[in-house]
Amino acid sequence: MDLDDTVFLEEWSQQTKETDVQYHKLVSTLKPVIPFEEVFSNDDVDIKVDADACVQAVQKSKELAAKKQKLQQELLKLTKEVENLKDKNQQLEETIETYKVKCHQASSKNKTDKDVLNTAINKYEKNLDMTVSIENISASTYEATFKFKKLKKKVLKVLIDREKGEIIDHTVLRDLPGNEGDDTYIPNILYLLRKSIL
Repeated sequence: MDLDDTVFLEEWSQQTKETDVQYHKLVSTLKPVIPFEEVFSNDDVDIKVDADACVQAVQKSKELAAKKQKLQQELLKLTKEVENLKDKNQQLEETIETYKVKCHQASSKNKTDKDVLNTAINKYEKNLDMTVSIENISASTYEATFKFKKLKKKVLKVLIDREKGEIIDHTVLRDLPGNEGDDTYIPNILYLLRKSIL
């Protein structure tokens, strides 16, 4: 072996050592992420390790970790939005139930009003053969419309104060048959209404 061969071998040995040091440093950075033995050790297969591939693996791991964190933040945000929507939905359901109760109460009240007015008519004269319909005008007033069954014509409208139980106003729509020009039956009906709703 001549001198040139000796120099070459020394330089080659030194470069190999330096390469090994750099390689082991690189591999040591991978250990906190993935145990080196689990990735690169295999008794059956001889795996050749590429330093660039190791760097790419570390970079990919960091990217995936960042993406996971972002997705977790988005999940947290969506979870809060879902909870807010659930709260709003609960409030709407409670509001609906409240209105259902109010509607039921109003319906029951209308039925009671109608029964009272029908009773007043029956007390006055059964052969009048009238029907009474109730319509809410406001929160405190309702309107009773009297209709003559045989002719199916509206005869009288009466506006009633629900709170005070008073007749506010009335409108004569037509005379009863045989009573043209004689509206004495109107005051009688109104009188009976006043007596029945007080």
